[in-house]
Amino acid sequence: GEIDTDNGRPVLRAGALTLDVPQAAARPGRALLAIRPERVRLVPAPPEGAENVVSAEVTNIVYLGSHANYYVRLASGDELVAFQSAAEGPATKVGARVWATWRTDDVRILPGREERTDHGQAQR
Repeated sequence: GEIDTDNGRPVLRAGALTLDVPQAAARPGRALLAIRPERVRLVPAPPEGAENVVSAEVTNIVYLGSHANYYVRLASGDELVAFQSAAEGPATKVGARVWATWRTDDVRILPGREERTDHGQAQR
């Protein structure tokens, strides 16, 4: 996506998505958003007052004992992984619509100079 500003706050614009990013990381230009899976929360309805909230579809669930990895696809086609304990994870199944949310301070911005294909190969 592209780092930009929206009403004075730094954002990453990627297609139809506009996501808040940390002020310290806000340098204009292409960028990639990185967030650790344990920082992403999945909820069944959009939470009020959350910093970053996107609609997603659960595409896979990998159970790891007391935790699970939830793989979700955003409307943009981008994918996220949420690592949650069984106690806090959504009672959901593959194909369910959920809301992914995370705090702005949990975002890391990486310089984005290349586009990636579906096979992980760089295109310039």
